Amino acid sequence: MNRPFFADKNLRHVASAAILAVSLIVCGVSPSGSAQAAAPKCNTDAGTAQSLKLSSLKTGDTVTVCASWLVTRQTTSVGPPAQSSGSASGQVSTPRETTKLTVPQRRFFSATPDRPTIKSNVYRSIKPADPVLLASTATRHQHLALLLGKPTMLRFTPVSYRWTTGDSGVSVRSQVRHRYKNVGRYTVRMSVNYKSEVRVLPSGRWLTLPFQVTRVAPSVEIVVASEKPNLGGVAVLVGKTCLEHPSAVGC
Repeated sequence: MNRPFFADKNLRHVASAAILAVSLIVCGVSPSGSAQAAAPKCNTDAGTAQSLKLSSLKTGDTVTVCASWLVTRQTTSVGPPAQSSGSASGQVSTPRETTKLTVPQRRFFSATPDRPTIKSNVYRSIKPADPVLLASTATRHQHLALLLGKPTMLRFTPVSYRWTTGDSGVSVRSQVRHRYKNVGRYTVRMSVNYKSEVRVLPSGRWLTLPFQVTRVAPSVEIVVASEKPNLGGVAVLVGKTCLEHPSAVGC
């Protein structure tokens, strides 16, 4: 199992330094501190984490996460001296007054879920009534950036699917087993809905954003022919099926 990118303490320090320059550009800030782009209007509350207030915005298939906090600056002032009969010197200073000035700060970054692809057990063609195995390459993945100096991750998780097999067949499973009855060419299409979550490292919990993002995979053509399909010549033994391991030899 792959370890999280920031699971190791040493990696956290190295990674923070490595992505600093890139993340400044992603967050819309030049190295000198001047803004390169206006912050988007993230109008959907995403919760709070690590002293940050998070909000989000969905534009097409892109998710934007905004972070803001309030920086407090204190100023003090002393009033004019006042006469007091109870004071030995006859004068006392009024209590110091404290004024709090709040200055809003805001940063953001955007990410798009990876576009899935369709895997099939059909090499060139397949005979009618033979099983066609279809699988999606969509997996959970995440993007990393700095928000107000804090490493922040935006994670996308596939939660639902929609398949059309080209012969009126429809499925909502992540993997499809289908049989074509007639000879012909059929276009397989598939789309994936991703759940989006945000987390502020190192100890923040995952916060679910209130919308999903849909990505459409490139279509695949399935050729159904009456002649025996050409499978490439040599049979290869594998330990798993093409649905379990779509990238295996022959899948």
